[in-house]
Amino acid sequence: MFEALMWARLGSRLAAVKLASGASRAAERLRRDQRGQDLVEYGGILILVAAIIAAMFQLGIVSDVKQFVSSAVNAIIGQGATSAVSATTTKG
Repeated sequence: MFEALMWARLGSRLAAVKLASGASRAAERLRRDQRGQDLVEYGGILILVAAIIAAMFQLGIVSDVKQFVSSAVNAIIGQGATSAVSATTTKG
């Protein structure tokens, strides 16, 4: 009976050590596997922005957005920005 209890204790300790080492190996593997992930995320963001811009051109709302941004800038900076914007658009 004592010997069975001793083997059970030893088995449970070995299982705990094996579980702890397995968890640390899994954590290390996760840290290694995240290399290059930021590049994929940046690529996804670039694709999303390009899709939004393409949709804006397809829907023909680019001029509406330009007018909205221009009026927002004028509201923040003042009406002096209007002459600068119109001067650059008339020259080009």
